[in-house]
Amino acid sequence: FIIPMMTHVFNCAHMLGFATEILSWVVQYPYYKRYDNHDHFIFWWRWGMHYNSVQRFWKRVQRYIPKANIISFDFLEIMGRNQWQDFSLALKPKFDAVSDGIVMPYPDYSPVLSVPVPIAEIHNPRPIFFYFAGTSTIGGIRRWIKRNCEMHTKRTKSSASSSSLCLFADFGTSVVDFARAGIPSDYPSQMKKSLFCGHAAGDALSSRRPTSAVLAGCIPVLICDLCLYAWEQVIDYGSFAVFMKEEDVLNGKMMSILEAIPAHEIKRMQANLVLVRRRFEYRIDGPPTEGDALDTLVSELSLRGRKLRSYRRWWTANHGLSVEGRELSLIHISEPTRLLSISYAVFCLKKKKKIRRNIEYILSQIQKSR
Repeated sequence: FIIPMMTHVFNCAHMLGFATEILSWVVQYPYYKRYDNHDHFIFWWRWGMHYNSVQRFWKRVQRYIPKANIISFDFLEIMGRNQWQDFSLALKPKFDAVSDGIVMPYPDYSPVLSVPVPIAEIHNPRPIFFYFAGTSTIGGIRRWIKRNCEMHTKRTKSSASSSSLCLFADFGTSVVDFARAGIPSDYPSQMKKSLFCGHAAGDALSSRRPTSAVLAGCIPVLICDLCLYAWEQVIDYGSFAVFMKEEDVLNGKMMSILEAIPAHEIKRMQANLVLVRRRFEYRIDGPPTEGDALDTLVSELSLRGRKLRSYRRWWTANHGLSVEGRELSLIHISEPTRLLSISYAVFCLKKKKKIRRNIEYILSQIQKSR
């Protein structure tokens, strides 16, 4: 079952009662309890979570369908935030809690980015080497990205060794600056002029930057150690994006790492951007098309549905087990379409004293199967 609602939308429209009505309709039938809610998906987004009405609604969700799977732009914020809304602190995502969840790309409907970069122009020189737009005073690592650009600019002025332009567009002074409500008018066009485009957490993990970069034909530079990105089960981010450790940015290595990427590798990533673009597109002028963001969501739900069918059979055969026993015995097998060299199994083990024994047994079975 998919519960079709985003609570912040209902709340902003003063119609959160409709969301409560939908939930009440779902839980009035006994089948909503089957399989411990593993067959439920619900849309979720962080905006509006500070409203009391939204919090009360989610308490109901936790009471009735606590194990419902989540469809969202990011997952970490479900686990909690700190009072500064700064994710540079040691928050860790609970992957076991979102193992069947789905991360979707944050939409970008900018007209400038609606037209794909012509294939013949994808390798053309771009005047901006690295571009980032955002508020530097939030999201710890952003101020260090800005500092890397400033240090690089000073070096290039005093030396002719590099002509790479590092541009940080700071469009807000703080998290409550009204200027942050809008987007710089040149944001999309600047991305189309840039070779690398950065993404880093601010007051949230999710943003439109990775989507905007892909649509602009700009190689995404993903500077977020905590982030889970859209469609990572389907597409190989390493083929078109650069994952950069926050530690490297803190140590002032950002530009040197990017400048060290060979030209042929840059061309390979630019070509792959063309191939994955459709996964980040949302159609607003008609129904979804094959391979776009909504179509990919349906495919992801289909893959999880196949696993649920096997889970349903297993559940029926083992209905006498306690809930703890059923959860301990679940085995999640990776989807056959996952872009990895080998298939793998993740065993969800909850009792610490049995972990070593189970791992030794798993390794012995793997050795026998080779």
